[in-house]
Amino acid sequence: MTGRPDRRRNVGEAIFADEVGIEYGVYGAFRLRSAYQPIFAPRGRFLKAVAVEGLIEPHRAGRSVAPRVFFEGVPVADRLFVETMCRVLHLRNFRNIGVDGLDLFFNYNPLINDDPGRALAEIRLMTRHLAEFDLYPGMLVCEITEQAADDKVLVSLAREMRRDGIRIAIDDFGTGHSTE
Repeated sequence: MTGRPDRRRNVGEAIFADEVGIEYGVYGAFRLRSAYQPIFAPRGRFLKAVAVEGLIEPHRAGRSVAPRVFFEGVPVADRLFVETMCRVLHLRNFRNIGVDGLDLFFNYNPLINDDPGRALAEIRLMTRHLAEFDLYPGMLVCEITEQAADDKVLVSLAREMRRDGIRIAIDDFGTGHSTE
C-alpha cells in the first residue's frame, strides 16, 4: 500500500462522489466501491429480497481486485480506518440501490477495533448520523464476525447497538471451527 499509516485520518476526507452521485473511497492506489448482495427469505411459496449485505469492491488502475487480496494488504495500523470507511460507504450509498423496504447488513470485525471506548464511540457516531442517510437503526443488522475477541468488548458493543435499535447477527458462524 502506498502512504504511511496514520490513525487520526478523517474517513470523510477519503470519500468522494462520482458523476452520478455514488460515493467511493480512496485508499492508496485503490478505489473502494460498495456492492450490495441480496438476502432472501421465504414468503409463502416464493423467495423475497428482505435485505442486502454491504460488501466492498476494491479496484486498482481500473481493474477489480479480490477483496481478500486487498484487505490482507492493508497494514495493521490502517485496518480500523479502512473498515470504518467501508461501513460509511455502505451507509451513504444504500439509498442509491433504488429498492425500498430492505434492511442493511454490515460487517464488524471485533479484532480490528478491540478498544471498548473507540468501538462504542464509533457506534454512537454512526447512529447519530443515520438520519442524514435516510436510515434508522431498525433497518441495520451488524454482522459481528466470529473471531477470538475480547468478550467484554463484544458485550459492550452488542448492548450499545441493541439499545440504539440495531440488530446483531453472527457472521460466518462455525467457519474455521467446524470439525471435518
